[in-house]
Amino acid sequence: NTVTGAQGLGTLGGNAGYATSVSADGAVVVGYGSNAAGAQRAFRWTQTGMQDLGTLGGRESLAYGVSADGQTIVGISRDSSGRWQGFRWRNGTMQSLGAITARSVSADGEVVVGSANGMAMLWDTQSGLRPLQLEYAPLLSAGSTLIEAYAISPNKRYIVGFGYNAQTRRREAFLLDTEP
Repeated sequence: NTVTGAQGLGTLGGNAGYATSVSADGAVVVGYGSNAAGAQRAFRWTQTGMQDLGTLGGRESLAYGVSADGQTIVGISRDSSGRWQGFRWRNGTMQSLGAITARSVSADGEVVVGSANGMAMLWDTQSGLRPLQLEYAPLLSAGSTLIEAYAISPNKRYIVGFGYNAQTRRREAFLLDTEP
């Protein structure tokens, strides 16, 4: 079933919906929309409709990224205390990633990038959450910082975002090659 042109995806029962990312084949779209109670909720859309992904115990959640196969979704959700936490949703289960705004996920769903407290962050299934800067400090010039990571390439090698370049004394976009 091929769709051409723009296609409305609907909402979760409220009056707004926002698509933020799409799987490699276009079969899965993620984002967030208001539900009937007016709360913003993360969704996963396929040809069969829009699915509310739930929360980490709070009222709201927002999805920002999806893996190439559409099986892993990342974003943020309020926990039962009302604090925003990063999440990784897979196989119907939302897992907390800690204090990260999770923006993007690798093709296999194993590596997530985003930010927390003005630092670019990295999460993976092996080592959990940590500052991207510490992981790749030898690749940066002295005094430079990585502030926000927005996307990771499907093969996990490249990460993009912005940071502070100490050599030029300004904020700049970055492309980090993790295997120079």
